[in-house]
Amino acid sequence: MILLYTTTGRQGYRYYQTAAGICQGCPLRAACTRAKKGKTITRHLWETSKEKAKYIRLTPWGKKVHKRRKETIERSFADAKQHHGHRYAHFRGLQKVQIQCLLAATAQNIKKIALLVAAFYWFYLWLTGEFIRVESSFCSVKGRIGDQ
Repeated sequence: MILLYTTTGRQGYRYYQTAAGICQGCPLRAACTRAKKGKTITRHLWETSKEKAKYIRLTPWGKKVHKRRKETIERSFADAKQHHGHRYAHFRGLQKVQIQCLLAATAQNIKKIALLVAAFYWFYLWLTGEFIRVESSFCSVKGRIGDQ
């Protein structure tokens, strides 16, 4: 069966149709289509990409990565919803809501940067030995809470 591209609809679907005379003599026509003009196939523009993504997701590597999604991506959305006002839109209008989302994403990124800087700082202190000196001077302070 030869399918010819006819058009793309507004919703992003491409329509392919057989030539009118091809289906007339086909023995499987009754099982395939009842249309007088011939068989029409509809495919979305992104269907090929979706099939590739599904294939990759079903590989062993894809299954392993997909399990970690809830720990990384979904966690970010949950944080935005819980702490940055993504439960409801606080403004009206697309532009104002986009600004709200961008500000929330900026706040999340600043928090990530602060955590990374702190981690590198503590690693640097540990690497240079400063961490041990700071800890030992803290422990030598007299009159700490709990000392009797």
